[in-house]
Amino acid sequence: MLDEELKEAAACDEVKAALSVKISRERIGTEIDLMISGNQPVQAMAYISDWKLFWVVFSLHMKHEPEVLEGCDRLCVSYLEATWNLIQLIGQSTFTDKQRRLSLYAAMFLPVRKTMYKDNRGKKIPW
Repeated sequence: MLDEELKEAAACDEVKAALSVKISRERIGTEIDLMISGNQPVQAMAYISDWKLFWVVFSLHMKHEPEVLEGCDRLCVSYLEATWNLIQLIGQSTFTDKQRRLSLYAAMFLPVRKTMYKDNRGKKIPW
């Protein structure tokens, strides 16, 4: 269990801003990939969601993300958890590491599959 002060600090707007500006997308992607490939991907993504960092880590280009995607991060984690449980039930040896990782990502982002945003010219772009 993580300390409450750590949770509050991670959810702070200043921390979110620093993450989005000071840490490269590639670095964040590498760390997320390690979490998804690890032995507790659901717990890792649940922490990110609990700390209100989900949309910072998995940035969307939308101006009004919180209103549009309210609670969607928890739904994404729920889909991830369902797929993780299924993989555990079937047996991890059924999948290669890459197949397992891609299955978890696909499940996690299934709830946002139809999410669109507008680019600078107003053109709708799929997330």
